[in-house]
Amino acid sequence: MRELTKRSQAMGIDLFEVTDCIITHEHIDHIKGIKTLVKHSDLKVWAAEKTFEAMEEVEQKNVLIPHQPVVFGETKITPIPISHDAKSPLGFLVEDENKKALVLTDTGKRPESVDKYLVDLDLVILEANHNLKMLQTGPYPFLLKKRIMSNYGHLSNQDSGAILADIVQKSIKPPLCFLAHLSEENNRPQIALLDVGQALKEKGVLPGRDISLQVASQYKPSKLISI
Repeated sequence: MRELTKRSQAMGIDLFEVTDCIITHEHIDHIKGIKTLVKHSDLKVWAAEKTFEAMEEVEQKNVLIPHQPVVFGETKITPIPISHDAKSPLGFLVEDENKKALVLTDTGKRPESVDKYLVDLDLVILEANHNLKMLQTGPYPFLLKKRIMSNYGHLSNQDSGAILADIVQKSIKPPLCFLAHLSEENNRPQIALLDVGQALKEKGVLPGRDISLQVASQYKPSKLISI
């Protein structure tokens, strides 16, 4: 919670003035600090019903139903069911009248449910968790490697590139993409960019011309952007 507050202040954001928080799933790296934040603010927490059942941090629950949009002012957010080893994990389509963004992390495969949301995206936050060779030859125990590579684990760099190639082909103009959720042990920012770039080129998509690629750091906040 201390780190989240510090980073928010660095971006000029008062964390305790945030009105709503949307949770993807119940794993600790996604819900840590929620209890404290709710205690000291009027924050409304949104998640799937089964996600709330797996959490003890929140008493007042605002339930998200897959494919049923929720409207916040001029912004519409649509929950998208994904494939991860959690109770009811979600990705999100965020849109207003003019722009659309997709948030898709913590999924072991490309969910069929996401396909209809890939059209004309302006911004994508997409998991590029691991380089497959680094994972296979790295220090993780066999069962953990198997879990990460499964359909309920995490997307590899190659997987991300394949999804992005499809997004580009369905877009009117080049989208901006942040590669996210990189593994500390099994990936590096430059490796992710190289792997994803190669996967895109194999599909005839040229980074820098057809899509803008950046890596989201887990150590510091990205710059505020406008799309």
